[in-house]
Amino acid sequence: MAYKMGKHVKTDQKTASQGAKADDETLIFLRQLVQNGILELHPSFAKSGINYSDASHFLPDQDLIAVKNFLTKLAEKGVLKSKVVDRVLVCPQCGSPEVHSKFACPRCNSENVELTQLIEHKKCGYIGALDNFSKQAGLVCPRCGTILDSAKLEYRVIGNFYQCENCGNRFDKPEVKHVCQNCGQVSTFQDIKYEKIFAYRVTDDVIREIGRELPLIENIRQFLVARGFTVTLHSEIVGASGAKSLFALTAEKGEKKLVFDVSLEGNKNDIVALLAKKVDVNPSRAILLDLSGGVELLTLGKIYGIDAVSVKADQKTPVSLEEIVSKIE
Repeated sequence: MAYKMGKHVKTDQKTASQGAKADDETLIFLRQLVQNGILELHPSFAKSGINYSDASHFLPDQDLIAVKNFLTKLAEKGVLKSKVVDRVLVCPQCGSPEVHSKFACPRCNSENVELTQLIEHKKCGYIGALDNFSKQAGLVCPRCGTILDSAKLEYRVIGNFYQCENCGNRFDKPEVKHVCQNCGQVSTFQDIKYEKIFAYRVTDDVIREIGRELPLIENIRQFLVARGFTVTLHSEIVGASGAKSLFALTAEKGEKKLVFDVSLEGNKNDIVALLAKKVDVNPSRAILLDLSGGVELLTLGKIYGIDAVSVKADQKTPVSLEEIVSKIE
């Protein structure tokens, strides 16, 4: 295939075998994604880790961490394109994003702390915690016994502070604990992991290459051979400009020449690219196999003089294509 699947240093037979196996696994995985129309992999959060469910479906023997690492390696190879979509706290021990944060007292480490207000009775000047003012009758100044009326602005809030209900300590900044809900690990801000979370997309080069290997292509090849065409897969043709144009499939019979390309997503650029190659190569018919299920390429095909055919990856030769070939013959 045209894209690089990774280079392996040849040291011994075992190392070479492991490298080949790794590349085979990568290729099989990418083929499964593309042929099932899964071109983007998005993360979700599970108790046991970051979950790429679409990827895990094709890697059933690997846990979430292994799948995540596998996708990272594919991005490093350049066959997947990564994009940061989030940042989350992750347990440094098990990798779970299910981490709950708690406040603790800096003196006794108790988690029984509460945020409260410091208020001042304007008339007598007494300053104390809101709890000290709270009585059954409402807010009552502990010093002078006046019932405070908020509507008359008889007191003001000076600030907020935390108070430990275990040891009575008051403080502005609590200690922060991060407790993993999966393994129970307790972490501080110094050892908790704050990770980038990625979404991945199969690169355009990989899509184009694997698109040429779809079962549909083989079905069309067999159909054309049965009709007397000489068929070449992954064919390069030198055009009038001297440039080489690559097609998913070409078929020749006498003076008739057909060229085929594949569009997996119904991208307008796919039909524009085929138009440029058509002008340079000048085939009898240029045919674009559109797997997107959309209608835009079908409309553009009529404008550009290209036969855009709506197909599925694993279907037999579509009737519309059979009609096109019959007209040519």
